Amino acid sequence: MGETRIMGTFKCLSGASARRAWLTAALLVMAPLGTAYAQTDPCAATTPNNASGLGAAGARAQSALYTLQDLLGHSQAPCIRTASTAGGPPVSGAPPWSPGAAAAPVPAAAGTAVPIRPAQLPDVGGLHVGISREEATNLIRGMHGGRMSTTPMGREPATGLRSSWQSGEPNNNESLEIGLTMPPAAPQLVYFVTRGTSYPQMLSHASAIAALREKYGRETLAIAGGGPARPGDDTGIGNMYWLFDESGKLVPPGSVSNQLPYGCAGLADNQYTSLVSDYVYKRMPPPGFCESVIVINAAFAPGDMTRSLTVTMVDNALMLRAVRATGDYQTQQATQQHDRQLQQSGQTKPSL
Repeated sequence: MGETRIMGTFKCLSGASARRAWLTAALLVMAPLGTAYAQTDPCAATTPNNASGLGAAGARAQSALYTLQDLLGHSQAPCIRTASTAGGPPVSGAPPWSPGAAAAPVPAAAGTAVPIRPAQLPDVGGLHVGISREEATNLIRGMHGGRMSTTPMGREPATGLRSSWQSGEPNNNESLEIGLTMPPAAPQLVYFVTRGTSYPQMLSHASAIAALREKYGRETLAIAGGGPARPGDDTGIGNMYWLFDESGKLVPPGSVSNQLPYGCAGLADNQYTSLVSDYVYKRMPPPGFCESVIVINAAFAPGDMTRSLTVTMVDNALMLRAVRATGDYQTQQATQQHDRQLQQSGQTKPSL
């Protein structure tokens, strides 16, 4: 009831000083109501407490603060609300992903198998995570009039593909690298994409940011000058991050750790083999929130203009599911080989 009265009063307030006074009073009342509040406000559930480092009380206060800031017209930490069914899995025939459809559900538990519908996920250069190696190869062949060269990485089955295009003009080229899941995955799937583009004409800082927001939506975190960018100020931004769950829903801004949203970095494709080893030898830590999301990072010069732009996308959840499957497969293969060798050794008689 206290919560309802405060909300009703807030909507009627006018004047900056009155708003600030009520914000303070409201937070003092709402902080101990975190449990009930989380049941009525879906945004309270979108901040992953296990990644925020705030503790339960701090997370409740932060959720309350976000909602009250929305009512006051502040946009420092927006929380995107959806209908109660918005967090469900996409249905067959649903329209392709677009930033306008982004919401903010709690991502699936790390390691949980989620049916991926690649067309409903964000892309980099037209390449989605979850598509097959064959699909990726065909898409790359169609780029730049078929003049994109592609080379497998390593022996077959390749761990990934490297592609490049050179226009013959200075500062007008593109490079692509994709990471592929390994056996027993059949077909091999794309879990990692990075694209570097150089432009013959300088690209304004504002144009780069506007294009990225148009494609991916409002970022989960922007970094400027070694720390989070100030709300409403794009000056000096050189890194932007978006977190998505595997249904393509955007995770809203939240805590920042090590200049990363919720402390989440995208895993690198060259970590695949070492992660398999960690899994096989039980050195891999339990998965957390960051292992359940898709991470997109855009990097560019923080000045007024830039000549190049690099966008990297990795599905941490898909990669780690594949890593565990590869580890189990390799363990099974090693066990079978050991059993065969043991059987053969029993048939060998020593010469005495």
